Amino acid sequence: FIPADPAERAAFWPVLMNASTDVGPALSAVFTIVRSDDPHSPSLGLFEAKFKNHMTVWDKMLGNRRYCAGDEVTIADFSLYPVFVRCQQVTPALGEGFPNVDRWAGEIGARPAVARGMKFGT
Repeated sequence: FIPADPAERAAFWPVLMNASTDVGPALSAVFTIVRSDDPHSPSLGLFEAKFKNHMTVWDKMLGNRRYCAGDEVTIADFSLYPVFVRCQQVTPALGEGFPNVDRWAGEIGARPAVARGMKFGT
């Protein structure tokens, strides 16, 4: 699930890193703040805005391509998908308004192996 073509592989790495090290941690910060005994509203607003900004970029990108890194499914898709799905489960309003991400998530979620993976630990 890593592109074989050198040019596609080079373009894949930043996409994977964004999904793995930017989007996921932004949502994790939202969850941490919301679950704290004394949620700090300015911090919550900052991380919610950061997550929405990431999703806005992803929505635009997925409007021009089928999958996160292009026309082939990659581990970038498998990295971003559970973050977006968890957002929809826990804070649905935060994940609304991204039709291209929704289309992509529906396609990724329909993969039998992804469905099995999402049941892990539940």
